[in-house]
Amino acid sequence: MKRIISILMLLVIIVIMALPAMAWDGYPDTPIYSDKYDSSYIYQAIIYDSGSSYKTMLVVSQTPFYLIANPYSTRIRSSSKLYVLKYDNGNWLYWMSPGSTQGIAFEDILQSTHDIYTDSSLTSVFFSATRKTPMQETLTQHPPLTLMTPLIRGISPYLIGLLIVLAGFLKGLQLLFKTLHKA
Repeated sequence: MKRIISILMLLVIIVIMALPAMAWDGYPDTPIYSDKYDSSYIYQAIIYDSGSSYKTMLVVSQTPFYLIANPYSTRIRSSSKLYVLKYDNGNWLYWMSPGSTQGIAFEDILQSTHDIYTDSSLTSVFFSATRKTPMQETLTQHPPLTLMTPLIRGISPYLIGLLIVLAGFLKGLQLLFKTLHKA
């Protein structure tokens, strides 16, 4: 019985310790240049499109991005040639070059090195490269341990009580097995 409980406790500890190791580190560094484009392509945006065969894509251009909306989709465009890299197995791989007039459809912009504008006049910003997500804002204002302190304080008495009840239950089972074994 002690072995089973020890094994279960060990498994729980291993699972709890493994959770932070499963955290996602983010996208790999974006390639500055490849054989398709050079280092002058400084405008880069990571976009998401669930309708695409590759959901996460990196779009690079020499000039700022702007949006073009049609009844079917919202597209990201630029006045220069676009190159699109797909995110596949943790790496960026060249996928296609749709040209500047067609653009590339997307549902959400995940990251960008520069602002993305609402139209070709480049006056109104649609997506700011310096914006913080709500999670980033919360974590910069309050460190994670500060956020978890009330939870830890609230659950601690219950965990201590659970350990005491569990120890009492195990001692009761020991006594029961000893008396049954003697009879």
